[in-house]
Amino acid sequence: MNAAAHKVGIALAFGAAALLPSRAFAETDAEVQAKLVALTQELMDALIPGKAEPWQRILADDAIIVDEFGRIQDKSEAVKSIHAFPQGITGSIEIRDPKVLVHGNAAVLKGEFYERETVFGQQFLVRYIFCNTFSRRDGVWRLIASMDVTLPTEPSTGSSSATTRARTHMVRAVRSRSRLTTAPCTTRQDPAARTHRSTRSRKTFS
Repeated sequence: MNAAAHKVGIALAFGAAALLPSRAFAETDAEVQAKLVALTQELMDALIPGKAEPWQRILADDAIIVDEFGRIQDKSEAVKSIHAFPQGITGSIEIRDPKVLVHGNAAVLKGEFYERETVFGQQFLVRYIFCNTFSRRDGVWRLIASMDVTLPTEPSTGSSSATTRARTHMVRAVRSRSRLTTAPCTTRQDPAARTHRSTRSRKTFS
């Protein structure tokens, strides 16, 4: 084989390799799921302390975020909305029952956000179903779309359904990625029933 033919053979080999499905060179589905769960957990862990860096790093520039209130944010809005929770409010968000569907360089991760909140000394539980879509760009997984919805939560012992719904709604407002401020109480009431106002939507949650 002369030099010219050898070069043509090498070019054809590389061309054929380029046409192979990218999954042939990618991680297994289990490896992808572990990575995407870790990235999603990093985003959730950043909410309460108000760390915007993970959101800036993990979100794609063209990402779309739809929160549990139906509000739509782009990356810039989502990153700017990350602020520490108000004093007196702490919590954690755990990912449960994750499952990934991988399609080449795209993957959809679904699961449950299991959120525990301590609001002015009172304990609350809120559950969400989430669906995150990732795209692998230059070998790095980026979040391109995210949506979650609230699941009904059974009232705790001794609490009425109405009280539980009101408090759950309040906790959802606190968890919202939009900036929140705490308005003073105008009547004597449980501190957990204080009104929270989103500075982005200006909607009052009570």
